[in-house]
Amino acid sequence: MFCKKCGAEIEDEGSVCNKCGFDNANHLPPKNQGNINGQFVPQNYTSSFDTLVKIAFCIAAIAIVIMCFSAADDVAIAASNMKSLKSVSGGTVNEYYYNYYGRFISGIAGFIRAMGVAFGGIFVYLARKF
Repeated sequence: MFCKKCGAEIEDEGSVCNKCGFDNANHLPPKNQGNINGQFVPQNYTSSFDTLVKIAFCIAAIAIVIMCFSAADDVAIAASNMKSLKSVSGGTVNEYYYNYYGRFISGIAGFIRAMGVAFGGIFVYLARKF
């Protein structure tokens, strides 16, 4: 049997807990704590499945952040290459277009990084709430 207050293992139903001194003979378990297989489970009990889910959410958060930053770096490199394009004759409409589009793509790279951090934060939050 387990102590109804702290969850420590005790010898029999009517004994006092050696760890916290709680008299288990005349008390029922609190309503917010449950039983698993007929045994008392402390309030702060977490199953191994819960722990695995939390770890999975954290790994997913790290993977999302890494993928977003990696993709953003690729986009930023492409944008930098577009901004540096120069035509032979200079000052053409195409040159202006690629320069402007390259600056726009640089902004998208920043947005991708921000989204990676946001989604990573959401996954960490979900891991804590689970």
